[in-house]
Amino acid sequence: MKQKYQYKAISGLTSFLKFLLLAGIAMALLNIGSSVMEYELLGRENFSDQEAEQNLKREYLVALATLFLYLATAVVFGIWIVRANKNARALGAKNLSASPGWALGYFFVPILNLWKPFKAMNELWHASHDPRNGKMAFKEKSQIVLGWWGVWLLQFTDAPLELMQKADLYYVGVAINLLPWFFEIVLCVFSIALISKIAIAQENNDFGPPVDSRVKVTNGKHKGKFGIVVANDGRNITIEDRSGRKLVLPKHDFKL
Repeated sequence: MKQKYQYKAISGLTSFLKFLLLAGIAMALLNIGSSVMEYELLGRENFSDQEAEQNLKREYLVALATLFLYLATAVVFGIWIVRANKNARALGAKNLSASPGWALGYFFVPILNLWKPFKAMNELWHASHDPRNGKMAFKEKSQIVLGWWGVWLLQFTDAPLELMQKADLYYVGVAINLLPWFFEIVLCVFSIALISKIAIAQENNDFGPPVDSRVKVTNGKHKGKFGIVVANDGRNITIEDRSGRKLVLPKHDFKL
């Protein structure tokens, strides 16, 4: 049986996720500052036991806060992905290759997580901007989605570690070791742009109710009549009432 999806606004969820991502940027900057302080301490010839203990406490607290924020952001982002995917379907998208659950689940499947989440997000991007988009449109890569996924993959490479091991100068190695935090900042920026544009696209969708949805006419001479949408060309909407009669009405006769 084909599953029915109901549209639920994600503006509140998007705002909360943006707050967490902004906090992620602040946390990355805090980690950079804390690491620089540690490298400055370790670069000195002599330092006291008290200084070493204070450094360890600071690094521990920063690491703990970072872990908590990362887990919270991951959970909320996962909820957002599923909700946004369901919304795209509720708006009429029919060609998404990943179900709402798998749009998130692919992140946890080895090998498949190298490209499947990107594909699902790219399809979600196009479907949110116009639910009529099909497989041909999905082949076009969104630059924001592409940038977001590229930085995501960079976070999981060993390149910074390998460069640091090869670096001859101490401070060059330190700078390279801080690269993952700069990647984190860029990733948060891309993520904020990504979720904001998808949420706005869904909320500003003006294509009208999708086929098979039950609607109520809110304007015109048929105001108050209920029916099932049987066709929608983006300009006129055809509904079928309880008696089986079909009515072709302009899109502005419905509250979108």
